[in-house]
Amino acid sequence: ASPPCPPTPSPTSSCSFSGMSDIIQQFTNYASELEVDNDLYEELRQKKKELEKVLQVVESRYALVRSASATDRHSAVASLLQSIQEAQSPLGAFGESFSRRGIPAYRKKGQWSTEVQSLVRIAAVATFLADGTLLSKADAAALLGIQDGTEVRDSKAPSSASFDDASLSLDLEDYLGGVLGVPDDLSRLATAATLAGDFELPPKIATFTDTLSQSFSLLRLKNDFLRRRFDSVKYATKRIEGVVYDLTIRGLIGPASAAAGEKRKRGEQQQVNAE
Repeated sequence: ASPPCPPTPSPTSSCSFSGMSDIIQQFTNYASELEVDNDLYEELRQKKKELEKVLQVVESRYALVRSASATDRHSAVASLLQSIQEAQSPLGAFGESFSRRGIPAYRKKGQWSTEVQSLVRIAAVATFLADGTLLSKADAAALLGIQDGTEVRDSKAPSSASFDDASLSLDLEDYLGGVLGVPDDLSRLATAATLAGDFELPPKIATFTDTLSQSFSLLRLKNDFLRRRFDSVKYATKRIEGVVYDLTIRGLIGPASAAAGEKRKRGEQQQVNAE
C-alpha cells in the first residue's frame, strides 16, 4: 500500500498530481454547465425577439387608442386587448425552454420582465377605458396566458416547491411595476382628449388616478424601482388635476360633473348586474 500523503506534498508527489487532476475535472464540469447555460441564453434571446415583435404591434395599436375619438375608442380598445393576447404564444415558448431543461423560470426572469410590465401597463389602461376599472393581477395573468404568481405560491407546499416552476408566472413586482406606469400614460391621454374636444374623459381619469395613488400609499414599498415609479404617480396625478382644473375654470365641465357622472353610471351598472 502507498504511504499516506504528507500534509504539504512536494511538487513532485503523486498526491500533488492527483490534486491538479481534481481541479481540472472540476473546471471541465464548470465548462459543461456554462455551455448548457449559454445554449439556454441564446434560445431565450430568440424567444425574447418574438415577444418584442408582439409588443411592437401592441404599441402601434395603443397609439391608435390614444389618438381615437370618443366614438371610435371602444373598438380601438377591443382591438388593443386582442393584440395583447398575442403575447401568450412567445411567453408560453419561454416556459417550454425551462420545462425541457428542468430549470425554474424565475432564474431567468430578467429576460421577459420589462416586456411583461409594459404589457400589463397597456392592458390596465385599456381596461380602464373599457369599463373604468383597474385590471386585477389575476386578470392580467389570464390575459397574458401565464400563471398568477400569488396562486402558484399559495398552492405549493415547501416540499413541492419545484412543482410547475418551469411555467412563467406574473409576480407582484411585475404587476405593480406595470400598474404604476398607468397614471403617466393617462396624463398624456387626458391632454390628448382635451385637445380632441372630449371633455368627459379627463375628469374620469382624474378620479381613477387619484384613487390609484391613494391605494398605493397603503403599500410599504421597499423595492427601489417601485418607489421611484410611485413618485412619478404623484406627479402624473397633479398634471391630470391641472387639466381638469383648466377645463373647469373655462366652463367646459362642471365642478362635480366627473364625480356625479361616475356615481350615476356605477349605480346603473349595479342595477343591471342585480337584474
